[in-house]
Amino acid sequence: MFKKIKANIIPQKASIEKAINKMEISQKKILLVVSNNKFLGTVTDGDFRRFFLMKNRNLKSSISSIANKNPTILKISEISKKNKIKNIFLHKAVNYIPVLNKKNIPVGILDRENYFDFEIKNNFPIIIMAGGFGKRLGSITKTIPKPAVQINGIPMINKLIQKLYKDNFKEFYISLFYKSNLIKNALKKNFKINNLININYFTEIKPLGTAGSIFKIIKKFKLSGPIMVINSDIMTNINFQDVINYYYKNKSDHLVCVKEIKTSVPYGICKIRKEKLIKIEEKIEISNYINAGIYIFNSSKLKKIKIKSKIDMDKLLHQLISKKNRITTFPINEFWIDLGTPTNIDRAQIIDALTI
Repeated sequence: MFKKIKANIIPQKASIEKAINKMEISQKKILLVVSNNKFLGTVTDGDFRRFFLMKNRNLKSSISSIANKNPTILKISEISKKNKIKNIFLHKAVNYIPVLNKKNIPVGILDRENYFDFEIKNNFPIIIMAGGFGKRLGSITKTIPKPAVQINGIPMINKLIQKLYKDNFKEFYISLFYKSNLIKNALKKNFKINNLININYFTEIKPLGTAGSIFKIIKKFKLSGPIMVINSDIMTNINFQDVINYYYKNKSDHLVCVKEIKTSVPYGICKIRKEKLIKIEEKIEISNYINAGIYIFNSSKLKKIKIKSKIDMDKLLHQLISKKNRITTFPINEFWIDLGTPTNIDRAQIIDALTI
């Protein structure tokens, strides 16, 4: 019933940096924060991601500064109540529940996977946007569409679906336009597990922008509830289940994955006030978050948006913001790359080969 928890225990005075290292080697992505062996709270993947969104983050701060001091817990006397535990997992956005003894000392961790089988938890619709022209790839996409461009012999869209399948997703809706038949053929020919998943296609008659087909797919296939939308031209090793858990835990209307990009400025940056130079800084590093091309949308909220047939993703997000929709950002700290340029294709080939 219980997992070994020694690897998941961390003292409250430990630094956030140490906790991150501990989490990375832990099989279960939860840390139990203690003081004199007494339970104080939990730290999960989502807590670390919120930390990295902070402006004045300090990796030397104690882990207790970002810990959830009021997590869902169970007493050891309650672990036989399987229906109660199952209901907690069903209605709470948690993957693990710490179990405490009478002295408030952690003695175990209950795992969501022990209470739900493969079929129950992974019927989450995934829309993959694969209708673009791939103009940034130049001559590479003159004869084949970008999603069919190969990474070490496998089309990038196949790589993406294989990763999603590994994370236990099986319901896919693919938006097509440019050379759509070649993409369908690539999936049929190269995707080895297509008998275990369900792929539905929607082909645009004319370009609908980078978000327009989402509305058509929702209507055509009568989708409801939250849906995940992913650009076909990205490669990442994030766990997509973590994205969904983060979405539910933050009680979001929608979610946008973001990636921090740091840019070094090779010149001296002049700080000027009223035409006077007051400071000059060398080797400045500018940090920005970019749109990573992974989203979760509440389809019922999207149905309230009035659009023409064509709309780009930035315009859609602006509309949702103007309608006071709550949009959470999910910072990607793991590997992520945009496969939209020849240089990045070459880089992806190397990285992919190293991970095979």
